[in-house]
Amino acid sequence: RADLSKLYEAIEAVDRIDLDGEVDVTVEDAADETTTTSVTFDVVFRDKMGDPLFAAAFDDSRDPTRASAIESPLTDARSVSDAVPAFAATFVVTTSFFDADAMEVAVGATRGGLFSRSSRKSYVKLSRKSGFHLCLVEARDEDFFLTVPDL
Repeated sequence: RADLSKLYEAIEAVDRIDLDGEVDVTVEDAADETTTTSVTFDVVFRDKMGDPLFAAAFDDSRDPTRASAIESPLTDARSVSDAVPAFAATFVVTTSFFDADAMEVAVGATRGGLFSRSSRKSYVKLSRKSGFHLCLVEARDEDFFLTVPDL
């Protein structure tokens, strides 16, 4: 539980769920100009204030889930996490399985470096104090199997 503490704390704060939910993200560039864009997830879990806590993307293909299916939600989740400190996790759910390239993307995103001291499981670290968990889930036989993190 300690390794996934941010995730556990956010579960208690869920107030509502949006299907095909959009999250507005404000980005400030080097010239101090702000741009607001919208990112869409299949499901967005929100707190009472409407801030996103979790987001999920689904792949219902029977083909193996490839790296490209993880990269897009991962990029969007990074944008959301930069804008919303309470954002705790993004889930990529497949009805098939994750191929080796997809697993490499997950490992690369969650690797904290050679001398990382992070004890958090599958944590995508964005800065010293911010980041989110990346969870890969396989939906088979009417059950869910958590592939990443390995618990």
